[in-house]
Amino acid sequence: MKENLREDLKMYLISDSDILKGRDFYKCIEDGLKAGVTMLQLREKNADGGEFLEKALKLRELTKKYNAKFIIDDRIDIALLCDADGVHVGQSDIDAKSARKLIGEGKILGVSARTLQEAKRA
Repeated sequence: MKENLREDLKMYLISDSDILKGRDFYKCIEDGLKAGVTMLQLREKNADGGEFLEKALKLRELTKKYNAKFIIDDRIDIALLCDADGVHVGQSDIDAKSARKLIGEGKILGVSARTLQEAKRA
């Protein structure tokens, strides 16, 4: 997986339905995938668990259709349920070592870091 990561990161889209101003969430994501998005991160801070899972399952189908990697923000449980390619955790979420243990070695793990110290810890 690491050998292809540079290619996978060419165009990285992070979802945020709050900025869509009424436009269709799935159409916007699919338009991005059609335009060449190579990695999609589902990051919906205002979605409850059920809505987040529903979006994750639908987006997993779309990312497979367009051969893009799929990352779930914060929710390792949902990443595992939808067989996402990886997970991204923040400093206030589960630590990187524990996240790696849960998702396994074959998945992508991203960690937010605002300082050099946080980056080294991650």
